[in-house]
Amino acid sequence: MSWTTIGASGAESARERALYTLYDEQAGPPYAYVVRLLGGDRYRAEDVVQETLLRCWRTQDLNADRPLRP
Repeated sequence: MSWTTIGASGAESARERALYTLYDEQAGPPYAYVVRLLGGDRYRAEDVVQETLLRCWRTQDLNADRPLRP
């Protein structure tokens, strides 16, 4: 799973690039977890993970030098 296929390389701002990086680096484990929770529905799982990471991006300081996951 990667946003690079939908134009991440064309991100205009550092904030947009942070969103793409967040997705590329963090989406795998939550996606696998949500797929299991939803009984294998990959499309719904993708929507859930995208919404979750988008909310994180909107509310967190992604420029800080601290990890997002403990």
